[in-house]
Amino acid sequence: MDVFQSGKENTLRLPQAVVGRMLNSLSVCAEEWEATYEHPATGLIRNDFIVRECSDEREAAAIAGYYREIIAAIALQLPDVSVGD
Repeated sequence: MDVFQSGKENTLRLPQAVVGRMLNSLSVCAEEWEATYEHPATGLIRNDFIVRECSDEREAAAIAGYYREIIAAIALQLPDVSVGD
């Protein structure tokens, strides 16, 4: 998935702490989808992660990638914000 397909952009002005929390939340979502992707192959569930409902591993990987693209797009605009995984 390409988060830039729509071509339409918005500018948001938010406090840095809010942006940091948004990035952390997006990272948790990405990690949950990555755990969902890994679950069928390993049969294991990562501690503290929810296995999400989806049709197959490819869908889970695509959704995880989508969240990672969003994180990267935001981080590129904020060179002084550290994105924790």
